[in-house]
Amino acid sequence: MFIGAGAVPLIPPIPGIHHDHVIGAIEADLQKELVRGEQIVITGGGLTGCDLGLELAMEGKKVTIVEMRPEAGQDVMYINRAALMPMLESHGVTILGGHKVLSFEANGLYAENAEGTKVFIEADTMINAFGMRKNTTVAEQIRAKFESKTSLIGDCVKIGKVGTAVRSGFYAASAV
Repeated sequence: MFIGAGAVPLIPPIPGIHHDHVIGAIEADLQKELVRGEQIVITGGGLTGCDLGLELAMEGKKVTIVEMRPEAGQDVMYINRAALMPMLESHGVTILGGHKVLSFEANGLYAENAEGTKVFIEADTMINAFGMRKNTTVAEQIRAKFESKTSLIGDCVKIGKVGTAVRSGFYAASAV
C-alpha cells in the first residue's frame, strides 16, 4: 500500500499570524474573495509567493513580497526565474529581500531588515507563503498498523515539487 499524504502549509509562530486578514497562499488562490483591499503583502518569496504576487499585480493589486533570504525566487528553476523576475518588476511588485517578519498587525506587518532596522509595511491582506511541511500524521498511523505492507511516497516523505512526487509514485509502483 502506498501512502502519499502530501504536505500542509508551514505556519510559523509569528504574533498575529492567525488574524482574519492573514491568509494562506492556497486559500488566496482558491478563494479570491479572501484577498481584500488593494495593498497586499505576501510573506515568502519562493515560487508560490512570487507566482501569486505576479497574478495579483496583474489584477491591479499593489503587491509587496517580503523574503527572508537576500533575494526572492531562489527556489525557482533558472529558466523560469529569468522570465518571472522581470515580469514581477514590470508589474510593479516590490520585493523586500533580507527581511524577517516580526509580527502581523491590523493594517500591515512589522519586519526587520538584515541591518536590524524595523520597518512597517501597510497591507489590507497579508498572505502566508512561508512554504510547506510534511503531512505525516495519517501516513504514520496507517504505517503503524500495516508496517510491512506500507510505503510512504511524495511530500509526506520529503517536500519537493510536483515532478518529484510523480516520480516517487512511479518508482514505487514500478517496484511492485
